[in-house]
Amino acid sequence: MNRLARSLAVITLTALPVLGVVPGTTGPAAAQGRVASCNTAFAVANALPKPVWRLHLRRTGNASWGADLLGSGILMPGEVVALRPGHGLHDLLAVDRDGGRHVLMAKDPCALTLVRIQA
Repeated sequence: MNRLARSLAVITLTALPVLGVVPGTTGPAAAQGRVASCNTAFAVANALPKPVWRLHLRRTGNASWGADLLGSGILMPGEVVALRPGHGLHDLLAVDRDGGRHVLMAKDPCALTLVRIQA
């Protein structure tokens, strides 16, 4: 699918402990009712002036963040990584070079195209 043809929904991760659910969403019930054929792919862009050393994605409700999606790599300022989680609500955690935690909670990947990590 041509990325330019898609409408751009931008969500921003900040240094706040947790960002709330975007107005207009109604939580897990909304994601469960989505058509299972939606495109769950979205991009995560590092808009910080420092590298992101760890990136984690989990299904909302799971206690563990699981493995670091960057593995042995890092996400330098200006770099973008593509993710394609399963259906349902997910939480995203980015940890920067200084240990700052940038968290986005309970988001439906079907509604995302780009997430920016920024202060």
